[in-house]
Amino acid sequence: MSSKLLTDQDIGTTIRTLRKGMGREYSTRMLARKIGISQAQLSRLELGQQGFRSGTLCKIADSLRVPPFRLFMTDAEWAAWEAAGDEE
Repeated sequence: MSSKLLTDQDIGTTIRTLRKGMGREYSTRMLARKIGISQAQLSRLELGQQGFRSGTLCKIADSLRVPPFRLFMTDAEWAAWEAAGDEE
């Protein structure tokens, strides 16, 4: 795992990337509704303009069908973690 400290913007970028990877129908409005926050708040979170609460991160991860720790990993770290799990 990387020793770089992630910023709110890094986590927000990961969330946005994962959300967009779910398909066009997975809009900020849809995700915001699923986790119980406004679309404007979700946009601020994705842009790193607002900090995250742990409960909100867990709800986001659940909605995106990933474990919460995925939000703190780069794509390369996630790929390595998945590959290590496949070797077992």
